Amino acid sequence: MKFLIDEDISPSVARALCEQLLVDAVAARDRGLLGVSDQEILEYAFNEDRIIVTANVQDFEKFAGSVEVHAGVVFLQEGELLRKEQI
Repeated sequence: MKFLIDEDISPSVARALCEQLLVDAVAARDRGLLGVSDQEILEYAFNEDRIIVTANVQDFEKFAGSVEVHAGVVFLQEGELLRKEQI
């Protein structure tokens, strides 16, 4: 599994996934995706076959439902969690 950590989640989550769980995870910030549209995030994740991890439930739920095939989306319902809690 490969993950793309959206900009509303701390990039330290991507680092922790890589270092502690040996999971392929990248942060949107580290891929030059800060401030891009949600559609661009979806396209990047689709092209890289990555699961999006986001707290932006409202927008990504709508977008994910409009695309027939994608790797998936993990929603964090509590978007205001501290970094330690996000990890």
